[in-house]
Amino acid sequence: MKLLRSLLAFAFLCSPLFADDRIVRGWTKDLVRCGSLLTKHDYDAAFRISSRVTKDMLESLGPGDGSTKAFGLAIAYKALALAGLNRGEEALWYWYTVVAVYPPYGESDLKEFGEPGVFLRSHYSERRPLYTPRSDDVLVEPRELQSPPIRYPSNAWDIGMEGRLVFEVIINKEGRPTSPRVVSPVPMPSLCYATLEALKESRYSPATANGVPIEFLVAVTARFDSER
Repeated sequence: MKLLRSLLAFAFLCSPLFADDRIVRGWTKDLVRCGSLLTKHDYDAAFRISSRVTKDMLESLGPGDGSTKAFGLAIAYKALALAGLNRGEEALWYWYTVVAVYPPYGESDLKEFGEPGVFLRSHYSERRPLYTPRSDDVLVEPRELQSPPIRYPSNAWDIGMEGRLVFEVIINKEGRPTSPRVVSPVPMPSLCYATLEALKESRYSPATANGVPIEFLVAVTARFDSER
């Protein structure tokens, strides 16, 4: 499945909460242009467009399959632009966010986007082998040091969205979360994105085995309700 082809039905599938048809058409035009810029290797311009559209959608899209597909596409283009700019760690974070928001995009054929597409596609199923402790090892698990507040989109509050999201992330040897994966149902794509944006900025003391830093898989739960 090519990402550009999914745009053909974009205006019909998108189900915005507060955006009118004019705004949806504007998003469609911007994402078509963004896809074209990516194939032409103009990654700076593509990143600016995809970041702006993602930000706009975050506050405007409600739940639903159309919204999820549209939002996932904007994030995918952002990941491709970052990969093209050689910002690989950020690109992978957003690529995993795409897969969390709308898993079928993980199966997309990204070859039309050149090396950035190949890079992201090669990491679709990546779950790096983690350290397997022995019985006599001294294992210290990661400890959260910094946890920025989640800036939930206003539309989630307006419709009274409540629940929780559960993620798995790998805390790397520097104490940064990597390779996020959602393990609970996603009630609304913008909630998933907002939560992952905060999680991306969190910091941990790295896990150690016998005093040596190691990668470690942790589960993170975010709870939200309509009371502010």
